[in-house]
Amino acid sequence: MIHRRSESGTLSEKWMDFRARYFNKPGCAVVTALLALILSRSVDQTIYYRLAAGYTNYVWYLGAVILPVAFLILSWPVVWWKMAFTHDVTPEMRAFPQYKYAIMGFLDTLFNLLSTWPIVPLGGTTANVLSQLVLPFNMLGSLMFLNIRYRNVHYIGSTLAIYGVLVRLIPNMSSGGSLDAGSTGWEYAGWVIM
Repeated sequence: MIHRRSESGTLSEKWMDFRARYFNKPGCAVVTALLALILSRSVDQTIYYRLAAGYTNYVWYLGAVILPVAFLILSWPVVWWKMAFTHDVTPEMRAFPQYKYAIMGFLDTLFNLLSTWPIVPLGGTTANVLSQLVLPFNMLGSLMFLNIRYRNVHYIGSTLAIYGVLVRLIPNMSSGGSLDAGSTGWEYAGWVIM
């Protein structure tokens, strides 16, 4: 005998029914989380480039002050919650030398600062494509300094990132400048390298 739920019910009951139907299937929660991450990253990147275009004379301020402070404001409550109410942050984690975090924070802030300056001269689409080069550079650095070995699929992904950048850059550089900003070929190459 099939038991049918009545159409009327509280919002909580409807949500529980929806969750029982769709989220109990294997992999469904992972796919939903992946789609949410893709959507949020797209919105985040778009807002970032629109802000950078609006802050034409103060791009360094956006990259070096506003974004890191906003990141701290959004992240610290989560960390404090985990330290106070869960055992996710262990005493061993708290004992880790704090200066190493300061070094990583400084390098991350330097990355944000240096990657923000070229947005106005290069344009948002080119800057977005160039940000994908972080993957091959991280792989190369971890290969050289940490002696980490990767699988073939990782190399394929890194090659595709480089290919995507080249597809975007070669027409701009061969035509003597940026399609977005109107700079000369050498100026454009300098901004790309930066």
